[in-house]
Amino acid sequence: MGSATEAKFAELVEQARDIQAKPVKVKTSHDPRTFKITYEERPDFNRVHTWIWDAARAINAAYPKGHPIRREWDQALIRVPMLYETKHFPGLLAIFERAAGQASSAVGGDTVAHKIPDDELCDLIVQALYEVRDEGGAGGYFNLIALSHGVDNRDQVRRIGERLKDLNLIDNHTLSTGGVTGHLSAKAVSLIERLNEGESLMDHLHRKDAGGVSQGPAPDLRQPGPRSGTARPCSTEVEESAMSDEVGTPTVGIITALPHELAAIRAALGSPQEMPGHAYGKGAGRRYFMAEVPSAKGGKHRVVIAHAGVGTNQAAVRATLLLNQFPVEAIIMCGIAGGVPHPTKPDDHVRLGDIVVSNVKGVVQYDLVKRSIGGSEEERDVIEEVRSSPHRPSALLTEAVDLLESDRHLGEHPWEDVLKTGLASLRWARPDASTDKVADSANPSLFVTHPDDAERRPGQPRVFLGSIASSNTLLKDPVRRDSLRDQFGAKAVEMEASGIVDATWTHGVGYLVVRGICDYCDSKKGDAWQRYAAMAAAAYVRALLESMPVNALANPR
Repeated sequence: MGSATEAKFAELVEQARDIQAKPVKVKTSHDPRTFKITYEERPDFNRVHTWIWDAARAINAAYPKGHPIRREWDQALIRVPMLYETKHFPGLLAIFERAAGQASSAVGGDTVAHKIPDDELCDLIVQALYEVRDEGGAGGYFNLIALSHGVDNRDQVRRIGERLKDLNLIDNHTLSTGGVTGHLSAKAVSLIERLNEGESLMDHLHRKDAGGVSQGPAPDLRQPGPRSGTARPCSTEVEESAMSDEVGTPTVGIITALPHELAAIRAALGSPQEMPGHAYGKGAGRRYFMAEVPSAKGGKHRVVIAHAGVGTNQAAVRATLLLNQFPVEAIIMCGIAGGVPHPTKPDDHVRLGDIVVSNVKGVVQYDLVKRSIGGSEEERDVIEEVRSSPHRPSALLTEAVDLLESDRHLGEHPWEDVLKTGLASLRWARPDASTDKVADSANPSLFVTHPDDAERRPGQPRVFLGSIASSNTLLKDPVRRDSLRDQFGAKAVEMEASGIVDATWTHGVGYLVVRGICDYCDSKKGDAWQRYAAMAAAAYVRALLESMPVNALANPR
């Protein structure tokens, strides 16, 4: 090859060394009890991601199909889980440096990698997923965009994804403009571990289906088979990593608006770790925490957590960024809100520290109004008509809320244990009951007596289901609060949920709002109950996810 090829390889090697010489600090852990944050220096994620694609194009152009260097590169890149490029960067660089050393004798390749037959590519992908699976043997997050330079074309990427899905070898299959994502099924793991020496998985399936894997119905591979007792070893990099090297495809997102709300949900979900580097794209709003929540039915829910900031606009933007990055089935808005008391009706009387969950009435955006002037010429009145058209929350999550409410009637309150543990870990506490005072709406100098309520458990939050009022307004007006209760049945008032509703509706996914009550939307509004209320909402979200079967939220879009 000419000097231009050698120069391009030399330039990319120099870029790689500069990336290594200029690492960035990445937060790797945070102890909520001591507030100690641990950082680690790593190569810049965005620079590494760009470098990998430039390097792939250089290798494709310099080396023909079948060349050992090219095949080694393709098979190394195929095994890099999405968002973990920086961890595998040194290994890829070592291959590229060998390619650069032989560039003077390279005979030329093409801009599209050599064609890999579908069956061979299926085997490569399944084996790659197997090597990055989670400890339970059914994991591994993989993005086939890493193959887009190593296959015939993007149509083949999608075709392979559909085939793996139809054979039930991957779960949570999702098509997007970036490729195909998937999560290795438990049955696929079992099949791999029972293969004979030198046997490929696709050959095995071909023999089981005499007509070929593409003919007739796909074999039922969802029922787990016996394990071999010894799993194939993972790479040394995976074994030595303190943080799991695979990112399971999240099925639910959680968004918070305030720092103590984020701290509460992190405590409730077992101190999830922040994803290394930033998600794709530019600007703020691209940092995420990943958590796994065990289901009482078996398996684990994979959850992605994001922080939005205050207001419906911020919430809508953050939800949109999350939905563009992850194929979640629903977003839960979790945090604090003002409560709507009803002293004359104990069953509707929301108090400080209680939990309000959106029901089928959804969220009312009460600042979406038609404003007009009425009355006589002498006495003009301003008339506002709320024009909000609430969308119902996720049917799956609403059903789970109803079932959890049924459990409550049977004496089960699983969120209480989560709340107790979370408060202890954060060194927070429930404020004294004497601070829970409701002022009279007409005369704020007077306080109203809380009604007796047989459903209340001393020192514990009561859970209410109902409509939630939302707007870009910090409400300290008890008259307006009561009108929202009387007109829409609102039990909580907050400032983010309507943005979440718009974003999820646009993307065709579900939502749920869970709020802990910290004030009464009046002049007495304060911060004393905010931390407890945030932890109460987070505890309920944890209990809700634990109550749901994993496959309830694992249906691919």
